[in-house]
Amino acid sequence: TAAGAGVGLALGGLLCCLPLPAGAAVQAGQDVAALVLAEQESRHHALRQNPHTPSVSELEKALGTALQGVSMRTATRTRLGLEECAIAQRRSEFGENKLTPPERESQWVLLLKQIFGGLFNIMLWICVACELFLAFVLGGDDKVTPVVLSGVIIASATLQWYMEMQAEGMMNALQQMASAATVTCHRMRDGVSVELQVLADDLVPGDIVELEAGQKVPADLRVVACSDGTLVDNSALTGESVAEPRTADMAPKCQALVEARNVTFSGTTVIQGRMLGLVFGTGDNTLLGQIAAKIRTSRTRSSLEIQIEHFVHIIAYVAVAVGCLSLVANILSPHKRNLSEVLTNAATAFFAQVPEGLLPTVTVCLMIASRKMAKRNVLVRKIDAVETLGCVGILCSDKTGTLTSGKMTATDFAVPVEESNGVLTAPVADAFSCGSEFDIRALARCGVLNTAAKPDPTSPGSFQGSPTEVAILAGCRPV
Repeated sequence: TAAGAGVGLALGGLLCCLPLPAGAAVQAGQDVAALVLAEQESRHHALRQNPHTPSVSELEKALGTALQGVSMRTATRTRLGLEECAIAQRRSEFGENKLTPPERESQWVLLLKQIFGGLFNIMLWICVACELFLAFVLGGDDKVTPVVLSGVIIASATLQWYMEMQAEGMMNALQQMASAATVTCHRMRDGVSVELQVLADDLVPGDIVELEAGQKVPADLRVVACSDGTLVDNSALTGESVAEPRTADMAPKCQALVEARNVTFSGTTVIQGRMLGLVFGTGDNTLLGQIAAKIRTSRTRSSLEIQIEHFVHIIAYVAVAVGCLSLVANILSPHKRNLSEVLTNAATAFFAQVPEGLLPTVTVCLMIASRKMAKRNVLVRKIDAVETLGCVGILCSDKTGTLTSGKMTATDFAVPVEESNGVLTAPVADAFSCGSEFDIRALARCGVLNTAAKPDPTSPGSFQGSPTEVAILAGCRPV
């Protein structure tokens, strides 16, 4: 028995030492990789719930990224960011940094809905069908009315469809321009940290992004380093125009995510300072993506649609009642008529109650209003929204960034005068003529040299940064 056991152990050891077949080795490697990915996904999911509470070492472990020497000082950054070889795997796992667009119907299906959809259009097409029946089946002589009425319906629907498709195309073009922005990203290449310019759509969880004043936050970030006095504008999410400070310190576990000062969210803007942020949420996993998913419901009907539907119901009841009464009256009339004349009279009484000109009149009026709004740089995606805007009696809105552009402008130079211990002011527009009298040129030189604003690469001649810095630089630069 002992000898048999020894032989069995020897055979077991021999089998363990034998190499696995190629297919089994590949399968084992895939299983191990799947387990590693599942573990990383579990840690990443937990991190998305509370990204503001972990320490830097916990963030490094959860996202599988390097955070050694993380600081605003470039010289101290030894190992920072993800390995470039892992980017493709992260992108296949988490997808692109884009919000999933809502499902859109084909433009031709939308055109057919504009032509044949809606209670009023259905009533008009019933009129056309009845006219055609009277003309070709009962031998009527009016063949022009159904053709003209069909042309009016198709033309009105096509005009409305064209306007909405044009506005939709402009909106999509603007969204594509906004998503084409590049950001500074730190990644590892052959064990060395490198600084790259990466499209915002190509960011993945674990990337290290460096942002400056004036830049839009491309994803949900955990601030791992920032300069003193860094401010972020969260008005895109909260509606609050007052900029909020940001810090790299850990937040208490009892604090809500939206109230944490060490997190910045996608869609917000850096107003002042510089920061290094660790991407923990992209695309639909961002706070903005979660909000978009919750409101991605069917479009509510406009007040115009509700009013027209109510009006059409009344017209339909009246038209059917008049048509039926006319039919009964023609049948009971002492002047006997054949079936063709009875149906013709009843159909005529029915058609007389239907306002065929209502559809083109409403469409043309709304098109004129949308054209006027387009001249004021307002895109109308749904043409009936113009009437809804006209129904507004009281509009409550904040000022900064909504009624105003959120920009500042330097209007005057103030120069101290030693002789009188006072201050002399000169308008920026007259700075050239006043430059010899006041020491404005030296003041303007200080304003240009001591600024955090930078030229905007997307708009030549303009600058990006905090509104105050941009206003000072724009006012001092011509002098």
